[in-house]
Amino acid sequence: QSDPSFANRLDLQNVGVIGQSFGGYTALALAGAPLNFEQLQQDCAEQLETTLNLSLLLQCQALRLPLQNYDLKDERVQAIIAINPIGSSLFGAESYAQVQVPVLMVAGSADTVSPALLEQIQPFEWLSTSNRYLMMIEGGTHFSALEPPDPSAEGLPSFPELIGPAPHLARGYMEFFSAAFLK
Repeated sequence: QSDPSFANRLDLQNVGVIGQSFGGYTALALAGAPLNFEQLQQDCAEQLETTLNLSLLLQCQALRLPLQNYDLKDERVQAIIAINPIGSSLFGAESYAQVQVPVLMVAGSADTVSPALLEQIQPFEWLSTSNRYLMMIEGGTHFSALEPPDPSAEGLPSFPELIGPAPHLARGYMEFFSAAFLK
């Protein structure tokens, strides 16, 4: 049941998708990048024991899926924002090239989970869409663009090494650039 306050205000046939980390992978998949099991098998066999790319350990878990064609493309998706996406081996150059909608790729220069060079900068070059943008958050970590933790809340402590030097600034920039890009 849809909320009546949104009636006639949402165009569900023209959708923008924003995703962070594996959500960035999801945005790319919805935009038309198919899983590339051949690339994934090759990278996991050749690099898994020697890589400094922590995200490859996560990506290789997809080899547990049945080897079949997963068509996750959604024609309603008209633009995507992929923040610190994980997917260089899940997709590879061939699959990134199939994304034809506008893409804003966001990387953090201090991301140790999804290293910028391997997971955002190099894959950005694989995109064939002419409407593509790469944004680097200097000092940004894998968690910098997420909602900053509430300092008064109990639970996990917020370590600057995990969230970066200024998560409130990173979040503010992401809100501004997301609105401008999707507009």
